[in-house]
Amino acid sequence: MRARGTVSSEAQHAGLALSTLMLAWCLGLIAVRVLRTGSPHFLFLTWNLFLACVPLASSRALTAARRRGASPWTQGVLLGVWLLFLPNAPYIVTDLVHLSPRSGVVFWFWYAFFGSKPKTVLIHL
Repeated sequence: MRARGTVSSEAQHAGLALSTLMLAWCLGLIAVRVLRTGSPHFLFLTWNLFLACVPLASSRALTAARRRGASPWTQGVLLGVWLLFLPNAPYIVTDLVHLSPRSGVVFWFWYAFFGSKPKTVLIHL
């Protein structure tokens, strides 16, 4: 029997699959934007997406390491990576300031993109 408050491995795999799908969606939207406008101006958004994914990935790795009984040193490194990158994670939400109609790109595109980014990272919370 599972401990109260724990998530089944099936639910964890489904969450990881959904996060991966959402990440691919966001990267695809960035690619469409660059191809449609011919301007790489908003490619910095991929960096912010990466910075938000690092704490998520390190926390998942730390959880897996604890379950496997990894050494305290390994767990400490993973915790350090999580702590180092955690302050960068909110940048994904502050990217919403870039949400405004732009010439050459329809507004729904920006709404879909900036609406998807925070959901991609926060889906496991």
